[in-house]
Amino acid sequence: MSLLTVLEQLLKVLLPNFVRFLREFLLYFVNNSLLLE
Repeated sequence: MSLLTVLEQLLKVLLPNFVRFLREFLLYFVNNSLLLE
């Protein structure tokens, strides 16, 4: 197994999780900002 293949697999696994985390965080942040208004 080459390093590139390993990196590709990692990206496939991590990217969706990271995107989901980012979206949750943004939603949370926006909700809190709206509450502070």
